[in-house]
Amino acid sequence: MLGSRAEIFRKALPGWLARHRQERFFLYVHFREPHFPYDPPAGFRARFGPDAPLPDTASRERDWYVAVNRGDKQPSPAEIDHLVRLYDGNLAYVDREVGELRKALEAASLLEDVVLVIAADHGEQLYEHGYISHSAQLYEESMHVPLIVRFPKGAGPAHARVPWLADLTDVAPTIADVFGVLGKGGSERSFAGRSLLTLLAGAEGRRAVVSRSVWERPLYAVRDRRFKLIRDTREGREQLFDLERDPGERTDLSVAEPLRAAQLRQQLFAFMAEVRSRPAGAGGKSTPTPEQCENMRALGYVGEGCK
Repeated sequence: MLGSRAEIFRKALPGWLARHRQERFFLYVHFREPHFPYDPPAGFRARFGPDAPLPDTASRERDWYVAVNRGDKQPSPAEIDHLVRLYDGNLAYVDREVGELRKALEAASLLEDVVLVIAADHGEQLYEHGYISHSAQLYEESMHVPLIVRFPKGAGPAHARVPWLADLTDVAPTIADVFGVLGKGGSERSFAGRSLLTLLAGAEGRRAVVSRSVWERPLYAVRDRRFKLIRDTREGREQLFDLERDPGERTDLSVAEPLRAAQLRQQLFAFMAEVRSRPAGAGGKSTPTPEQCENMRALGYVGEGCK
């Protein structure tokens, strides 16, 4: 339900596991937090410092940060620090609830029978580059998200960090590969990404990943393991960053390093040309079912085609 706290899963999961523990199952749990509204519950709201100076309405209603994004309001450093503390409180709260889900799996004797995948759909911009929220910029605070995969003991690597790049389009084929169904019936062709299980066996991963913002004429970003180019398709402007030396993306190198910018630009153009050349799905656009519309509303979104 829209607005439900993360602990609702703590109440629902044990019963669901009890009904399905003898079956092969796929369970998807989506937490609203950490996300707007920045309203951690009691015990977490002031966990990282004073609950001030922002008024409660600024953490629960969009008017304040929308005014900031429009340039109608200039936030003070103390207000931004408070905003970050509220976000961190939401994050700590969800961290606790993820621990509760793990306890539920342990109580059902299922922890060593399942593969756990933890990921985020996006990060959150908290005025690092003059913007609050997400989807409109492509800096690392919104693009670099966690991806954690835990295998049962003896069934996969433990405490391993894969150095290759990955993106969220890789998650679905990885899950299909875990279930042993990737490629059956040509299913691999329906995925834009690739299974990450091959990386655990030593295969090479992506040398670069591409991201885009919202809007019909969006921003695009292409990054390799060190550099990132952001291109504004509306104005043709570009920014180049050395993420190793400048992780905060403060120094634009697009003029100082034109050859590197050109190299990444060509990778981006090649990706865009490949996407345009892909055949459209046989069915074209489809209308979401009422159930799908309700699911999207429950996550805080209204999908295209939903009334």
